[in-house]
Parts: sequence; C-alpha cells; structure tokens
Amino acid sequence: MKRTFLVMLCGVVCVAAAAACGDDAATPSPVAEDDGGDENNNDVVEPQCAVAWESGESALEVGEGALVELAVDVSGEAEGTPVVELPDGWELWAETGEGQWTLRAPYNPEGLDVTLSASVVCAGGETVAAQRDVSLRRLQWRALEIEGEIPPAREHPHTWFDPEDPTLMYMFGGFAYEPQSFTPTDDLWRLDLETLRWEAIPQEGEIPRFGGGRHAIGADGELLLFGGDVPRERVASTSIYALSVSDGGGVWRERAPSNFNRSLGAVVYDAPRDRFVSVCGLADGEMDCEPTVWSPESERWTTLSRSQAPADRYGFFYGHDVERGRLVVASGAGRGTNIDPVNPHEDAWLLDLSQDAPVWTEIETEGTPAPGRRNGCGGWDQASQRLFVWGGTPDARTASAGLYVLNLNEDGAGARWVQVMADEPPPRASCLGAFDANAGRLIVGYGNSNVIYEDLWALEL
Repeated sequence: MKRTFLVMLCGVVCVAAAAACGDDAATPSPVAEDDGGDENNNDVVEPQCAVAWESGESALEVGEGALVELAVDVSGEAEGTPVVELPDGWELWAETGEGQWTLRAPYNPEGLDVTLSASVVCAGGETVAAQRDVSLRRLQWRALEIEGEIPPAREHPHTWFDPEDPTLMYMFGGFAYEPQSFTPTDDLWRLDLETLRWEAIPQEGEIPRFGGGRHAIGADGELLLFGGDVPRERVASTSIYALSVSDGGGVWRERAPSNFNRSLGAVVYDAPRDRFVSVCGLADGEMDCEPTVWSPESERWTTLSRSQAPADRYGFFYGHDVERGRLVVASGAGRGTNIDPVNPHEDAWLLDLSQDAPVWTEIETEGTPAPGRRNGCGGWDQASQRLFVWGGTPDARTASAGLYVLNLNEDGAGARWVQVMADEPPPRASCLGAFDANAGRLIVGYGNSNVIYEDLWALEL
C-alpha cells in the first residue's frame, strides 16, 4: 500500500517540476504553457477520497501490552472499507466499526518507536493512506518511597481504594507475625497515594478479627467482609461484617449472620443482579469451586449447581470484568500431598455472571502459562482486559519470580500468556495486590519469603 501511495506522489512531483522528469519534458510547448502543463497531466489522476486519523497525526504513546482504540475518517468516494497495517507484535483485538479498531500493543518490543498505517481504496481504484507514529512505554517497577509511619508487617491483608476518592488506598487486617505467625490483626490504615503517607484510622463497633477472608464493595459503597478464620484456634467467622469509613474513622457492624465461610477464595459484587458471588477457597479444611451467591435482600446464601467447573483450589489469582459480567480465575493451590503440599494448577477459567446460574468455561490459552503457585499478588486491568500474575509460592518454601500477564481475547474464550521481561521487586507470597485504575498501575507489597516485607511497589503501565 505504501509503494502505491509513493508512486502517485512521484507523478505529481514530475508535473510540477518537469525538468526533473527527462529531456522530453524539459521544454514545454507554447500550448502547454497556455494550458498550464504538458500532455503528461492527462495521466495524473487525483484521488477521489482521503483518509485521516480521527485523533490527528501527532505521536501516540501506548503502554506495553495495553489496548488502544483508534479510528480513521474517510472523505470523498471510497470503494472499500479502511484497513490498518500492523507492525510486528501488534494484534487486532477487535474491529468495533468501519475504520475503528482496538489494538493490543506488543510486550517485550525490540523497538519502542513504530508507525501505524491505515489505508482505503478510492472509487477510482487509487489507494490512499495515513500514518500515525506510536511510541511504546515499557512496563516498569518502582518502589514507593513512603513518608512517616508505616503499618506493621503482615500477610493476606485486605486492600481496596476509596470509591469516592481513588487516590486513597485502605488496608485492613491480615495475619501478623508477632507474637507468632497466623495471628489475626484488626488495624485499619489509609494511604494517600499523592503524598505517600500512611495514616492509622480509628475504628469502633464490631471489629472482625479473622484472617484470610475476602471482601467486596456493594452498591451503597459499604465494604462487606466475608469468611476468614483463626487457624491456630480452629475458629471461623460466622458473620458478614460491613465497614463504613468517614472522616471520623471506620465503623463496623455485623451485616448478617452467615453459616457459610471460605478463606483464600474470591468474592465479587455482581451489580446488575445485586448479589455477591463467592467461588473456590477453603472452608473447614476442605476446598471446592461451586459458585455460591449471597443476596443482600434475602440475606441468604444459595449454592448453585455446576455442570462444569475448575478443579477445586484456593489462593488463586482472579479478576472481575465488571463491564462484561465475568470472573477470570487462574492458577492456585490444588489438593496437596506429602510430597507436593501445594500441587498448583496452571489453568485458567471464566465464570459468566450474566446468567442467574453462573456458568464456568475453561479458557483456551496460548503461550507458556505462568508456573502454578498459590497466594500471589496480582491485579485485574479492566481497561486492557488482562490479569497480572506475580509472586506466590509453588511449594510452600520458595517464592515465585517473574511477571506474567494473561491477555484475554474479546470474547473471553481465548487468551494469551506472556512473561514480561522487567526488573522486579524481591519475590514473595501472601502479599497484597491491588490495581490502581485511577493511576494505571499495579500496586504490590508486604507478604513474605525467607524474609518479611513491609514495603510497596508499583508496576507503572
């Protein structure tokens, strides 16, 4: 396409400066002078259409592996629909309309500066094109330099962002290491992501003191805490707790009694159906992956039947695609043995939440999957439809190194695993992972390996 476009430009130049096109054209006839050109002008065909990028032709900056939406405008008479020419490593994720595409940028690119070209065939058969320079931005880890007091070291803390002010990140509870491991803690902290200062938040009410549970934020902005236990005392939570936070501090209350509890599973709020969905995890030492839903209206749990489901697991990675109503699950610990206490999975599954009875589908993946592990710290990037996998342990002794990304296709039926080549923080397990959608970054920290951590890192996208 580019060659055709350049040949047309050459023809125009020859007419404008005939001396450059040969001896025959160097001395125009008087008739040609009167007509404003020579007989070669009859061979020049002006394109009957034009194509231009909607957002202009200025350089575009795109993060490594991110999805970017692009479109072109076509004017005049075109014979076909616009097409886009992709550089090496780029993928067409979706064609959203005529001359409208969603593209996925490459990972681990050899070069950071590329050119995208869109072209269209005009009614007269000519091809016209428009170019757009793109600059790729690599994924990079950066230590967050915290000012002032910091929360004590812990594992499996709850972490979330303020629904009304996403520059504020909260951390609650988890398991402390003192006076011994698996000691539940019930302190509440708030981090200002602009000043990078932690603040201890006073609390009142029925403060839960269980570790390993899961949380989700409902329609009213309240955080609900589900499950959890005190392993050394073999005591599990029997209630659902609600937390409201204001300038004055946090207020806890028992939202509802619950005879259902899981630890190290997943709970998400399914807003269109006003229900909380729990999948997989541990309960009373046993694990299962049956979808179970809790209705705020009836305050009852309902276990849904399943015709197909992933192998039972806990400590897995998951992401809630709120726009498409689906839950993505990857890796996690299986049923351990004396030889292999973690027995981790390496598969990935999708739970369709749009149905009253959610349906599991195994995701067909390409690429080398992230090595199986449990209790890692990752996050779901809603804008670019990808699940980050980092940290965790494959054997209950060592921490997994390397950053992996599960990139979903548009329909969610397929996905591609990619390992990102980037310097990384010290690997660890049982850590916190939270995706900061406001700033476009993954935040990880705390947890442990052969040492105990109380730091925070950001993967800048």
